[in-house]
Amino acid sequence: MRSLARLAPYGVLALVVVLAAFLSGGPDTAHAWPRANTLVSNMNQAGFRAFTDLETHDAAQSFTTGSHPTGYFLHSIELRLKAGSVTTVPTVKLFSGSGSGTNVETLEGPAALTANATSSYEFRLRTTPTLPPSTIYFVLVQGSSAQWQNTVAFTEDSDSITGWSIDNGSSTRGRGSTGAFVSDPNFTKLIRVKGARHNNPAGGRRR
Repeated sequence: MRSLARLAPYGVLALVVVLAAFLSGGPDTAHAWPRANTLVSNMNQAGFRAFTDLETHDAAQSFTTGSHPTGYFLHSIELRLKAGSVTTVPTVKLFSGSGSGTNVETLEGPAALTANATSSYEFRLRTTPTLPPSTIYFVLVQGSSAQWQNTVAFTEDSDSITGWSIDNGSSTRGRGSTGAFVSDPNFTKLIRVKGARHNNPAGGRRR
């Protein structure tokens, strides 16, 4: 029988391996939560000089998911925003059905916007919702100072997944209103939706 002194190094090594697996989320994590890729985007289209002022309006942009039978994991939504001297981050919510439909989640954004600049900002989901196929969702943005950039190019970027689409036009209403949105067919908001196909019906942990 080996002495405890000779076995001790192997015990320490085993403990290190177990701790590493635990801290990384387990050996199946990479399979349970795939790396987030672009699902649909128009961020590479030419940005129009017109912006929607979030100081006076709530703004919403809809998109439609693709046809993958088990749906899609949603990771984050990227927006093109312009800030002045005030760098307060707007509130971004995801709704299903319509801009005033069922609130899926409020997203988590950066700590602040970049002053006097137009930049792209990522807003992440706090959970890992699964979006069913062929379903319309609305991204609602409410703020007090920033502006959301528009485009007149009703075209998705080439890295968008087949079947996904950003709906032509967008919607606005008075800031803080609970009333109906007014459709604006001339402008689509710049947006990128990131996630992955849902290939594990049992779900999984997010990286």
